[in-house]
Amino acid sequence: MASKESTLPTTPDGAVHEIIYDRFTPGQKRWIVFVVSLASVLPMFVSATFVPSIPRIAKDFDSTHTAVSLSISLSIFAAAVGTLVWAAYSSFYGRRLMYLCGMPLLCIGSCGVAISTSLWTLLFWRFVQTFGCSGGISLGAGVIGDIYKLEERGTGIGIFFGVRDDCSATLLGFAVAPFLGVGAPVAGRLSDIVVRKWRVRRKGVWYPEDRLRTTWIGGLLIVPISIATSGLLTTYLGGPTGLSLNLLCLFMNGMGVLFVTSPIASYNVDVAHSRSAEITAAYTASRSLILSAGAALVIPSIERIGVAWTYIIVAILALVGQG
Repeated sequence: MASKESTLPTTPDGAVHEIIYDRFTPGQKRWIVFVVSLASVLPMFVSATFVPSIPRIAKDFDSTHTAVSLSISLSIFAAAVGTLVWAAYSSFYGRRLMYLCGMPLLCIGSCGVAISTSLWTLLFWRFVQTFGCSGGISLGAGVIGDIYKLEERGTGIGIFFGVRDDCSATLLGFAVAPFLGVGAPVAGRLSDIVVRKWRVRRKGVWYPEDRLRTTWIGGLLIVPISIATSGLLTTYLGGPTGLSLNLLCLFMNGMGVLFVTSPIASYNVDVAHSRSAEITAAYTASRSLILSAGAALVIPSIERIGVAWTYIIVAILALVGQG
């Protein structure tokens, strides 16, 4: 893909202008990344704690699983809208204020979900709940773009996603938690290495697309293969062996996805550094809109054509998306 040549911003005397990134010590930067990573866990926590309760909610409201599962699609849509709103205002009022405004909405929405007496009120409060915490990813990426320079940004973004995924993995159990967030820091570090290598080759000139070279192994190989294999295992191999192999496929799929999303997130910040939160929000929102439609179609697709063919179709779509 073609791109206009880019160089680092410089001071009047020609020196690389990096003093803005020295406002915080390395230890302070790591602490900031840790805090914003915890904030980005909230949307995943809200979703993960709701999904297991769908059968009970359907029974209490005398509804169907499919109808209640629409709240998942609505939540993803709320996340898409919310991340755009929080990111846009953060450029004018600062990242911190947006965090402080979103948390009360999360708390109010959570209380509303708890006292809901009908499916419609549940859907409304789920929207408010998700909207309140939806700024975690875009604001966090904006913060990291503010404090890390180009050659370190991929590592910072990788740690951001890694901490988030490790914390989220505790929802699945402490036994597997330490292993599920290792992909993002590796992908982020690798993307930084690629950027530095190609910058040296071009004697200081860099193309933002250099960072995207690290997405190929995840997008072209790991993701589609793991998805298709999982579908076939679920359909044709049961018992403990099938479950164990399926978990391995899910692990590899998570690694592959992080090898795609982490460099892309860093790339977005590279090409629109002054609007890093907004471009991350647009990226997250576009993903959320696609996921909201996809989540609503998964169960009907499985019921009509089965798990294997549904997963194979998703694997093909993953290949098309990477291409």
